[in-house]
Amino acid sequence: MTSFILLVETLLAPFVGLGVVLSFAFSRRRGLLAGLFDELPERLGGLPNEAKATLAKRKIYWLHAASAGEVGGLSPLIDAL
Repeated sequence: MTSFILLVETLLAPFVGLGVVLSFAFSRRRGLLAGLFDELPERLGGLPNEAKATLAKRKIYWLHAASAGEVGGLSPLIDAL
């Protein structure tokens, strides 16, 4: 019985994946990702050339905060730097 269930799951998996892709392709929310490929380098930590030139001779610190509380917690560290 277990082999039968695994076989059915294996055979249905591509159709489930296709259904997910098609539901996204025809979704109204798809427009929210319209500019994703333009923003992707910046989201991954890249900087425009103008920003690189401005920051070229400065000491840079990268800090990450995921919430407003964490930003508030980083303020003493930012002041110390």
